[in-house]
Amino acid sequence: MIITVHLPMNISLGSMYMYKRSSNRRSPITSGFDSVRVRRSLVSLCPSVHSYSPRVRIHHQWCQMSQIVTDPSAPIVDATVAHPFDDPKADVILRSSDNVDFRCYKLLLAFASPSFFDGMFNLPQPADDHGTEERKDGLSVIPMTEKRQVLERLLRLCYPSTIVDPPTLPALEDVRAVLEATIKYGMDRLEQRVRKVLVAPRFIENEPMRVFGIACHFRLEKEARIAAKYTLRHEIQLLPYVLELEDMTGGDHHRLLEYHAECSEVARTVADIPIWIEKDSFVWFQCASQDVRDYYPLAISRGRELTTQCWWWDDYMVPASEDLERRPCGQTVLRVELIEKALKSSRLCPECGEKSYADIRIFSELFAKEVERVVSEVSSMYQPGM
Repeated sequence: MIITVHLPMNISLGSMYMYKRSSNRRSPITSGFDSVRVRRSLVSLCPSVHSYSPRVRIHHQWCQMSQIVTDPSAPIVDATVAHPFDDPKADVILRSSDNVDFRCYKLLLAFASPSFFDGMFNLPQPADDHGTEERKDGLSVIPMTEKRQVLERLLRLCYPSTIVDPPTLPALEDVRAVLEATIKYGMDRLEQRVRKVLVAPRFIENEPMRVFGIACHFRLEKEARIAAKYTLRHEIQLLPYVLELEDMTGGDHHRLLEYHAECSEVARTVADIPIWIEKDSFVWFQCASQDVRDYYPLAISRGRELTTQCWWWDDYMVPASEDLERRPCGQTVLRVELIEKALKSSRLCPECGEKSYADIRIFSELFAKEVERVVSEVSSMYQPGM
């Protein structure tokens, strides 16, 4: 079902979307009814809006805000906005929800949002609007749902200068707000730029669960996969509550837990059954100690059977296996505490002590690569449920 309506320029942008039961992608509106009737029609035809994707819910909530975009009792803030939004040559004004005006160019807005702003600016306008369209300095004033800070960051992304000087998005809350706006206004190219910021190292390495929640909320499959893999660096059962957990469905969280369990299983197999080891010249394989109580039999690649020093197996491989159950990723086996414990035990063997440091460093890197390899195979099959 498709609802198409045309709205005059003075109506809030929130009313200018059509709903599609068959698609969660947004499309511009190209028609004009009374906004109250439009809103009531949308609500009556979409009684269970939460059954749609979060992108559709954004548009539904946006329509509900169509007549309360700005507080009419609040004064218009004659705030000094930074260049380029104070340009007297601009041809349209966007007003934030906290009543700060941004002087913009229609051409740049239309280029950034070909499906929304371009369509809006090309709508035929009545010859006599009877004063219903608000104007300032002879320019149309378009009310927006975003507050000043979000709107400014969004608009800066529309200007060519941001290619070399992008706006700062210091916190995930900022990324989320701007991402939501790019989706709302159909700014697909800008959306891709903001999605890259979402999975930037400063966020994904420190707060992968928050990133995962945001990606699930907007149904961003690629970003959800990346964030899910970074959660493997943490013991998922001990991760603290974050607000973004509310953005996930029960299915999203369940699939993430299943993904962790599968990665734990394959990662532990790398430690418990080391048939992937090619090199047999490590010191714990070549040790000439005469005490047979210090050795374990071990099978490695190509069906070769060797004996290995107990210190390497008991104080490195066994603890590594236990740690991989909780944090199934390559970084786990590179932990300084784990390696130092093994080196301390190696010093008890006069044959291994001198060479063990260099060998275990080399081996741990190979170990980590193998863990990453098998985990990546699981990751390639992981379906976040987008």
